[in-house]
Amino acid sequence: MFGRGGEEVLFYRSLGYEPTVVPGISSLLGGPLLASIPVTHRGIADQVLFATGRRQDDAIPSLPKYASTRTLVLAMALHRVDAILEDLEALDYPRSLPVAIIERASCPDTRTLTTRLGNIGALAKAEPIRQPALLVIGNTVTALNPTPPL
Repeated sequence: MFGRGGEEVLFYRSLGYEPTVVPGISSLLGGPLLASIPVTHRGIADQVLFATGRRQDDAIPSLPKYASTRTLVLAMALHRVDAILEDLEALDYPRSLPVAIIERASCPDTRTLTTRLGNIGALAKAEPIRQPALLVIGNTVTALNPTPPL
């Protein structure tokens, strides 16, 4: 998801080759699971939305209004975190909503930082976040680890 796999297939086809695509687990799904964050969880979230944090034209993607039973997972979003926060607040996302930043998901040096939506900008500025990083927003962030975020 949100990789260049399709572009690479088209490139090789333009050269006369038919590539073999080997399916794998996207970091958008695997990253939260490895950080002990289920993207859905009975009684907490019955839906998940995966989105890019920026479109090709560098604009913020169009996101739906807040639903308490949805987990939002954003890729390539941290460099635009302030603008994304503004958009989410305009869509009624509460500032108290749990958020996780998962940096370098599935790598040996992965790190997960948790906070509340209203604090995400300050945390992103205070901590040196290594890319690639995911932003996970929703009540499932604390489903398995109920310790209150920063």
